[in-house]
Amino acid sequence: MENKIDPYKIKNVNFSLIDEDDDRFEDFKKQRLERGFDSSELWSLDCTIAEFIAPRLKAFRENSGDSPIGKSRTEWEKILDEMIEGFEIYPNHFNWPSEESNQNWSKVYKALEHFRKYFFQLWY
Repeated sequence: MENKIDPYKIKNVNFSLIDEDDDRFEDFKKQRLERGFDSSELWSLDCTIAEFIAPRLKAFRENSGDSPIGKSRTEWEKILDEMIEGFEIYPNHFNWPSEESNQNWSKVYKALEHFRKYFFQLWY
């Protein structure tokens, strides 16, 4: 994700899947300027969302001071780490023809469960 080239030269806000030499570049650029994203983000919206969430969860983990009621800071950081790991793994799920795929899917499902459960705790 960090090595992704942004055809619009906008840091940390772009998940466009097009290249600058794509015939649709100008149309997609117009979409991005009008609505903040272009239609290429919809081709694999699940991956786009995961790529959006992961770096923000990392920053949240490092900048938030509190943990949810009933959770120690250590427990909360473990939960956040599991969410981060699952959302980082997910965009590469198409490259999983290996023995570790079941373990990876388990991590993704755990991340999604934590995200659902703690969604309203993601503030500081």
